[in-house]
Amino acid sequence: MERIKGDARYNLKNLLFLTAVLKVLVLLVIAAGAFLFPFNSANYYANFTYPFQAPPDLWTHYKTWDGQIYLYLSQEGYRPGHMANAFYPLFPFLIKIMGRLLGGNDLLAALLISHLLTFGAMAYLFLIFRETLDAREAFLACLFILTFPTAFFMGLIYTESLFLCLIGGLWFHARRGDWKPALFFAFLLPLTRPTGILLIPPLMVLLWERGRAGGRRAASFSLGGILLGFLTYLGLMRYWTGDPFASFAAQKYFVGNFSVGHFFQPWGVFLHGFFNLGEGNIGLECALLNRVLFLGLLTVLVAGWRSMGRAEWVYLAVMVLVPALSGNLIPYSRYALVLFPFFAFLARRWSGREGIFLAASTVLQVILALEYSLDYYIS
Repeated sequence: MERIKGDARYNLKNLLFLTAVLKVLVLLVIAAGAFLFPFNSANYYANFTYPFQAPPDLWTHYKTWDGQIYLYLSQEGYRPGHMANAFYPLFPFLIKIMGRLLGGNDLLAALLISHLLTFGAMAYLFLIFRETLDAREAFLACLFILTFPTAFFMGLIYTESLFLCLIGGLWFHARRGDWKPALFFAFLLPLTRPTGILLIPPLMVLLWERGRAGGRRAASFSLGGILLGFLTYLGLMRYWTGDPFASFAAQKYFVGNFSVGHFFQPWGVFLHGFFNLGEGNIGLECALLNRVLFLGLLTVLVAGWRSMGRAEWVYLAVMVLVPALSGNLIPYSRYALVLFPFFAFLARRWSGREGIFLAASTVLQVILALEYSLDYYIS
């Protein structure tokens, strides 16, 4: 009876309330940092700024690095040969639409979209986790995401909350057999970021599982939605830039240096990047965090083979390995936010002794949020 009463606290309503509290705290931490610590103007002016060469102010702390490129795309759009072609169109399109509703304030629109989608992501993931975890563990898995060192990106001008909301919606509806919403979410994923196409292998596994269970339609439409979304993306880039593969060409402007060609020399490229701690000038502590995280995720892949569902394990495997083998580890700690099976695994293993993990993770998030907003840390 006591267990039931305790579990009653771990519900979706309380999770969303806690999500709101944590998101507000992140915004306040960034605002406090703007007044307490020096801004890295050298990094700021050495990189892409929008409006071009605009002097930094308080709001600049909420749109450093990639955030400025998304704001540029929402207002200026794509053009041939531009570095912004590396970024995918769904998020800037949403910013543009929301910005018009807010009287042209695209910065506020982008922040609002990221926060709203964080709530959507947490709602879907909690429901997904509840299928295999008890209420407390499902709640804890979501809390691990919210306190993860790079979780502050889910409230800023990045695609983490959008991608996580879409993958949550796709996974939830595909498993339930709701083919229409599953198709909708699947179609949007390849328009959000390049890793959207990586959903094909886990969806093929899900299709096999659903086929055996007699619920093939949703998985089939999800797989078709991914392919249709990717083809739509290529068509849009062909229309806007003249080159359907403009995003791949634009990678040369970024320290991430992602390339399909790296798959043909994976160990050479990967090993060079793994042991080059100074690559990208991101700081030793961030470089070490990325490498420790990568090694930890490899361990989870091995340990989770028996405990995870096959589709979840394949999703985790491709999302762990492909970004590492196609570029370098500079943005790795941010990419880990969308690895929802990883957080479910942590909830199972750390339930009952989660305090140390949550405390350490939260402290790291505060430090990285400050470094990011002050233009020192890039991910």
